[in-house]
Amino acid sequence: MKRLILCLLLPLGGCRPGGDKADAPPAATNAPAEFSVQRDANGETVVTLSPETQERIELKVAALEPAQRRPELTAYGSVLDPSSLAALHGEIALEQSALEAAHKVTLRAQALFEQDENVARKTLEAAQSEERADEIKLRTAERRLALEWGGVIAGLPVGDRSDLTDKIAAHHTALLRVELPMGDTLAGPPESIQVFVAGRAAAYAAAFLSAAPQADPKTLGQGFLLRVDEPDAALAPGAAVTARLRLAEPPRNGVAIPDSAIVHWAGKTWVFLAGADDQFTRREVALDGPLDQGWFATNGVRAAERVVVQAAQLLLSEEQKSQIQGD
Repeated sequence: MKRLILCLLLPLGGCRPGGDKADAPPAATNAPAEFSVQRDANGETVVTLSPETQERIELKVAALEPAQRRPELTAYGSVLDPSSLAALHGEIALEQSALEAAHKVTLRAQALFEQDENVARKTLEAAQSEERADEIKLRTAERRLALEWGGVIAGLPVGDRSDLTDKIAAHHTALLRVELPMGDTLAGPPESIQVFVAGRAAAYAAAFLSAAPQADPKTLGQGFLLRVDEPDAALAPGAAVTARLRLAEPPRNGVAIPDSAIVHWAGKTWVFLAGADDQFTRREVALDGPLDQGWFATNGVRAAERVVVQAAQLLLSEEQKSQIQGD
């Protein structure tokens, strides 16, 4: 009886048949969080992921492979409109023909004048004046050609320049102008040149013609004229192009970073290095240039270091999300 009265006085559920005590709350577990973000001693962001989470998001890592790359510069520009070149070439041809005709007239007048002045001196002087005027017109057109299209094209023999303009008109040759970013300089002709049209993966082999005769007032970078033979329709006048100028220098040693390992944030490029205890450190890397598959880098990472090559963008997104929630 006493036991029954005591149970009635206790809160509901305080007694169980047989005198069992009330259920205790579940014991706290020490299981790690699926995702956490912290800073290491170097100030770099470290993301910790549980193995279950890594498996769920299909995260994969791979060791960086050593790579070599010839130094190269990247220039930007467009395919030139050849109409002014064709017009100047035609003008020079006409002036050359006129000069040759005027010279013959002068020679004939000179011969007649020397034969007891069978022609008046005034006629001889008029012929000489006409010849000088035609020569001035020819030299002016040649200077315009050199100023607008460079000394190499202007210095071509008439037959070779005519052949060039014919090939351009028939779309068998394209002339390009590209400029390096300010601060980059090219000391001599590059070893090889590859040209890419915006929005297309195909590359075109280009020949180096000369330095550009004038600086572009917009870019103020060092400019060059290039020639591409057998272009396709993508290299139409005005098309935007990118040129990779490979320098005649020894190759540099570095690592190849896969495209899938690169993430972009705050105007910089990063990779996630895989460390111990399911930790991944976001590391800034400077990309020195493209490779056939991926990017070439000489600092920030080393060969054999492991980086995230799948789900790297997801890691960055979760990291930024956690910071926003923390704020």
